[in-house]
Amino acid sequence: CGISIRSVSSHVMIRGVTVCSSGYNMTENYGHPSGIYHLSVFNCVIVDCEFQELEVAIEAFDVERMNVTSNSFESCHRGVAWSGIHSSNSIRDSTIESNTFRDCDGSVEVLSVRNLTVMGNVFEGQHVAVYLQDAAEASLSENTIRGSTICAAWIEGGSNYSIRGNTVESSNSSGVRLHQVGHTIVANNTVESQQVSLLVDECIDVVVEHNLLTDCSMGPSLNCGLEVIDSAEIVVRFNSVENNQLGVVLVASDPASMDVVVYNNNFRANAVNAIDNCGSENQWDNGYPGGGNFWGVAVVDEDGDGIGDEEYLIDSDSVDHYPMVNPLTV
Repeated sequence: CGISIRSVSSHVMIRGVTVCSSGYNMTENYGHPSGIYHLSVFNCVIVDCEFQELEVAIEAFDVERMNVTSNSFESCHRGVAWSGIHSSNSIRDSTIESNTFRDCDGSVEVLSVRNLTVMGNVFEGQHVAVYLQDAAEASLSENTIRGSTICAAWIEGGSNYSIRGNTVESSNSSGVRLHQVGHTIVANNTVESQQVSLLVDECIDVVVEHNLLTDCSMGPSLNCGLEVIDSAEIVVRFNSVENNQLGVVLVASDPASMDVVVYNNNFRANAVNAIDNCGSENQWDNGYPGGGNFWGVAVVDEDGDGIGDEEYLIDSDSVDHYPMVNPLTV
């Protein structure tokens, strides 16, 4: 280990340090120790450091007020790997901000956390950029993620996530995955992915708004901008869903358990705009005069109220009763 700090409650700053090794050998299952290791540490700042070719650059258990800012991570198996092992949510009040991660298999991995901010980082060439599990209050904002091969951001379990203002470019697989999370907002993101830009799976109380979900049009499988599976209390509004094989897909093993409302979105240049296997359990408009969605097709509007006079049929039992005549400002 390059630096090891244990059971410290006074303020600690690590600045301008370079920690490197001769490389991480995944083929032979051999790696080098952590660059920095923390156990039960409070009030620590790690700033302007460089981490190169490490198995784990910054590893920490049970920490509070940890601030990792303006560091460079290069070719590490894992960049930041934190876990709360002694009590639930025992990573607390910590920030990962304005760092650069390049060619790290897993750049940020944090388990069991309360009040985490991951903001303004740049991730390039990783399998998974950000993996968060069992968080209570976590913010993922204003990050740029390029070239993920498995998933850009994977959120598993927990609640009270805010995922805002991120840009995901050229992901070879999924963009953002939410699995078994609650009370979460996904807003103002641009996600370009070759499989699913945004996946909401077995979630409850999620709002998806003001996002651009685009370019899921490559690969051997049917790819989509947004897929919602077995989820309830999901609101999808004010998004642009463009240039995908499938725009929005709603699917459930038990249709009676689904509850999704989709309205005031722009659907443009998708091979198929929407699929819904649940029928009337889901809602594709917000009534009148709130209206439905813009579907990228010509709509008759004889009374000039901006809402089409005929319904837009998704399938035999899934209907937008109030399709919009013109694209919405989202």
